[in-house]
This record gives sequence, structure tokens and C-alpha cells, in this order.
Amino acid sequence: MKKLLIILAVVGLFQMASIVYYESKMLKKPIIIASVVNGDLNQINISYITNSMRPSELQSLEIDGVQYYPRNFDWFGQQLSMQPIQDLSYAKYAYYTIVASVIGLQSEEVANHLADATEANVTFTDGHSEQVTLTYHKSTYYDYLEFIRGSTGLDGTDARYRLSQALTLTDVRVVDDRVELTNFQINNKEVPLPLTKPIELQRKDTIYIATTNGMARFQMDQFTIELVGLDQHNQEVVLTYTDSLNSPPSAEWVEEIVKERGAR
Repeated sequence: MKKLLIILAVVGLFQMASIVYYESKMLKKPIIIASVVNGDLNQINISYITNSMRPSELQSLEIDGVQYYPRNFDWFGQQLSMQPIQDLSYAKYAYYTIVASVIGLQSEEVANHLADATEANVTFTDGHSEQVTLTYHKSTYYDYLEFIRGSTGLDGTDARYRLSQALTLTDVRVVDDRVELTNFQINNKEVPLPLTKPIELQRKDTIYIATTNGMARFQMDQFTIELVGLDQHNQEVVLTYTDSLNSPPSAEWVEEIVKERGAR
């Protein structure tokens, strides 16, 4: 009997220590890791790290004085209407979960309306509110490049395009530091980067772009590459090319973000 009591006491102490340790890992407020307006998909992505136990829930989003509420389709019949906000558990870890909230916009016009927005106020159901910086993604190559074929996966991305009009290429820039450009070709010939001199491209020339894979903060997260050049009138054009990232954040990355930004 005495031995049983000792065992029960040890088990109880172990359980209590486990609970205390688990509670010490809990965040007092969510950590927002992405706030993106996607002009290609006509949606807003808000991604955040929260506790796996009792996770925070997004309540509303305010951009330029307009309130976006979950399951609110028409703001008093006067504001831009939208589809409901969906909360998605994107990735789960030992103590934390990344929740990726998607706000589906009803039209391209609504997304374009948000193109110049720079900030949003995010409010959660627990009362926490936070001002975040918005980024805007939209591909702008359609007037110059015709898509031929491409692929995306854990090994990286690649795509081939055909020019629909002439362009003098002056620079190729990888905007996002989560990927690296591994191969750039013109007419099936690899071109070293950075460019040392402008390249005259003619209609029906082809461009091939290949990159490494990178960390995705939410489903359909994207990176951006800019092709800079001069048009036939010698005016600068910037062709924005976007493609998908495919690897969820590692547990080590999440722990580092929690260490740097988390309040516990």
C-alpha cells in the first residue's frame, strides 16, 4: 500500500510538472506572421502562430476604415461585399499551431481596391488587437509573356514563357529571400546573373525560370521575381512573376519566432 502511494505521488508530481511546463510555453497573444493581399487569387491571407490548446480566433479585419467580419456578406449594403473569412489550421507543432485565415474577395475590382492599402488592424475574439503591414502580390507579366508550361513542388519551381512582344531586358530581381534563382535561360541557353549588359528580346523568344523551394507561411503563399526592362518606346517596365512556395515552416523556425516575438 505504501509503495502504491509513493508511485501515485510520483505520477502526480510528474503530471503537475508537465502541466506547469506546458503552461509556461503558452502564448498570451497570437503572433501574426503574414498579412497579404493576393491580387491573382482575389483574397486576403492572415496567418498567425497561436497555442494548440485554446487557439486564438480571428474576429475582424479593418483596412482603410472598412471592417471585414467573418460570415458578414454585406456591410449594411454600403461597403464592398465579400465572402466569409475561413480559419484553417495550416500546420501543427508540439505546443503551437499556425492558423491561416483566408478572406475571399468577390471580384478582381475589390482586390484592386486594396492594392494601395499598407496597413490593417487585426482583432481576435480574445480582445487582442494588432496593427500589421500589408503586402500586395499580383502578377503583371501578361502583356509580355505567354505561359508555356511549368511545375511546382518540394524540389522547387520552374516555368517557361514565350514573349508576345519585344523587350530589352535590363535586370532580373528575386524580391523574396525565401527562394534562390537556380537557372535562368533565354531561348534554351543559360544566362548568368546578374546581367552585365541589356539583352534584346524579340517576339517569340522564350524565357525559362527555375528556383529552389521555400517556406510557405500559408497555403498558396508565393514568392516574387521581377523582370525589369525597356519597352519599344524606351520606357521602363517591371514584369512581376509570382509562383508558389510549398514547405510549411519548420518547428525550429516557429520556436525562434516565438522566442523573438512571443509574450508568455
